Amino acid sequence: MERLSEGPVYERCLAALDEHIRRYFVERDIQATLAQYHDNAVGLGTGRGETAMDPASLREIVRNDLGGYTSSVELDIKTRAFYQVTPEVVISQMLLDFSITNNTHRMTLRESRHNLVWHLPAEGDPRICHVHVSFPTDLHGEEEPYPLKELEEVSQVVDELIHNRTQSLTESYRRLEQMVVRDRLTGMYNRVRIDEVLEQEVVRASRYQRHFSVIFLDLDHFKQINDNHGHLVGDKILKSLAKHIQGNIRETDTAARWGGEEFLIVLPETELSEAVQVAEKLRQAFEVRPFQLDGYEIPVTLSMGVACCQDGDNIEAILTRADKALYRAKANGRNRTES
Repeated sequence: MERLSEGPVYERCLAALDEHIRRYFVERDIQATLAQYHDNAVGLGTGRGETAMDPASLREIVRNDLGGYTSSVELDIKTRAFYQVTPEVVISQMLLDFSITNNTHRMTLRESRHNLVWHLPAEGDPRICHVHVSFPTDLHGEEEPYPLKELEEVSQVVDELIHNRTQSLTESYRRLEQMVVRDRLTGMYNRVRIDEVLEQEVVRASRYQRHFSVIFLDLDHFKQINDNHGHLVGDKILKSLAKHIQGNIRETDTAARWGGEEFLIVLPETELSEAVQVAEKLRQAFEVRPFQLDGYEIPVTLSMGVACCQDGDNIEAILTRADKALYRAKANGRNRTES
């Protein structure tokens, strides 16, 4: 995959992206915007729970967004870049701030990431084939839940959709859906899916007054492992941890790779004391199983932060408490569980 900075393909993509920005953010023109989408375009938005694994759903999201707020959006584009995957497929990435004013209320979102996969036909205008918008978060915001390397893999399925090189479009959409909710390295769920689970649990907790808990777990001294043994060994340890987590939680629990060496587990119908017991079981079982590499052992330990949903909690509140507990575990010597 090559980053573009000049040349005819770059100029063509830049013009298409500028046109999209004008239509979507400035003119808020539904029909003109939809005209830029390929017939098989799909997409999703991390942080807002919007998924569109078929073309009709994506178009409905666009209509609702543009129709729900028709005024121009104040836009500040921080960065933008283009990456050529194949002669006919290019990824554009933007990092931007934008503000919406509704009557006297002003809402500003900063560092929103907009990723678009474009099809460049030999003749005619470029068309958007896949959309991913990841909204900013104050918690672990440096981690991109849908990184460029995964977009490259998505582009391969998008390429099939463009050219209908498959017996079943439904099967391609299913493959695409799995790609965008699964972590590429470990096969676990990623931030996209775990955000949906958290939203569901918060709604259930509010409606039925049933508690749930979350566990943040982090590999201790993981940078040191990568530095001493290499990233390939680090990747193997992450996959080993993912397998360990999946083998030691209930079927009703959901685990995901949150980012880097950090994982999150959501435990429905679980009080704080029970969640602490689950965390300790995971930590102790992993501690006594050092990672084997070429005849010698690499000791690996975990730090855990546990929190339980309280009345009136939103997702950010419970994750913040779990995150603070994790940092206490780190500060108090690592290889421990805090709540």
